[in-house]
Amino acid sequence: MPKRCASCNLKLEPETGFYYGAMWISYAIGVLLSLLLAAILILALRIPTLYAFLIIMVFHLLFSPYLFRVSRAFWLSFYVHQHRDV
Repeated sequence: MPKRCASCNLKLEPETGFYYGAMWISYAIGVLLSLLLAAILILALRIPTLYAFLIIMVFHLLFSPYLFRVSRAFWLSFYVHQHRDV
């Protein structure tokens, strides 16, 4: 992630440890998506539980970096008005 926004020069890393909250948001969204995906695979599509678990693992391996980046942007959006030092 760049240190500053290219268009508005906003500092994207206000202080050390700023994005710990983003980890919790990423975790919560990941659990919610896992439960939703498990319900769809097991209940709606009647896929055996072991295969559903493997599909969810692959899903997390592929989408974890994207999910964490979205969580960082979401977390940063709460503090943009406080940390603007242009």
